[in-house]
This record gives sequence, C-alpha cells and structure tokens, in this order.
Amino acid sequence: KSDLAVISVDRDGLTPAQIGTSASLVIGEEVAIAGAGGGFENTVTYGHVTGLGREIDTDYISSSTILCIQSDAALNPGNSGGAMVNMYGQVIGITSSKLAGVEYDAIGFAIPTVTVKRIVEQLISKRQVKDRAKLGITYTEVNSVTAEVENYAAAGLLVVAVGEDSDIYGKIGEGDI
Repeated sequence: KSDLAVISVDRDGLTPAQIGTSASLVIGEEVAIAGAGGGFENTVTYGHVTGLGREIDTDYISSSTILCIQSDAALNPGNSGGAMVNMYGQVIGITSSKLAGVEYDAIGFAIPTVTVKRIVEQLISKRQVKDRAKLGITYTEVNSVTAEVENYAAAGLLVVAVGEDSDIYGKIGEGDI
C-alpha cells in the first residue's frame, strides 16, 4: 500500500538523516526533493507544499489509498523513495508518486513522516505492517479483452507464483485465475 521498505546499512562515516514532523507542515512551506531524478545521481529540486492530506490511490485493483503531502517541486523518475525535506534539513516525507500527463504540471506526492514512522516501526519490529492482508502471490491482471484473446475462462488475476509462506500455498498454483 505504501511502497516503503527498511534497509540496514553498515558503513562508517554516514550520518543519519534527521526526521522532522509532517504534522506541523503548512501550505506554502518550501520543500526540497532529493533523489536521482531522471537517472542522474544526487539531484535536488525545490518547490512548495501545495496540499495536505491528499488521498492518493496506491493500488488500482484493491482501491487502497494513502494520505499524502502534495508539492509542486519537480518529481521525476528516480526521485521516488527519496526524501522530501523542509528548509531545516529535516525529512518530512518520502516521495512516492506524481500526476503525469500534458494536462498536469508539477503535482507530486510524498508519504508524510507521521505515516512513515508508524510503518517503519512495524516493519522493524514485526517484519510486516499490522492489519494489512498479504495474499502472497505474484500475478498479472487479466482484463476481459485479454481473457477472450487468450481463451481464459474469466477475467481476474492470473497467478504467476505463490509464496511458500502464503496461506494459499498448495491450494492454488501457477496459471490459476
């Protein structure tokens, strides 16, 4: 749902980023986006907070949503997962998505630290996010056109693989819809 992960880095000379609070953000506040925009290392763009608590779809199949910070700072492929930083140098969000198309100009979204902290704490302590279902399959969506062309019995999710830790392991398999 949030597309967040936790990694451990064991290396001398690194200083952890200071985590700020997204709860005190105001519309118009200046922010910077750090990442690897366009595939270039160490890019930074600047903009402003243009919306708070924006409900953003994260999964078109199950209609999951997450509340995000909206910004007009340029957010390009390679920035996703990078830091949204306030002018005090504190991380206040993790960039996640943007509206793309000729009708949109600089509308990007970040997961606020209030959400990030809760998810990260659960990932570290429980290795999963509490109260989120895990089906445990890899799949490809099959729409009605594909089902007809490929001669599938129905539209749905075509199972590519089932994880051994899934509750449905051994009950469904590759090729099932």
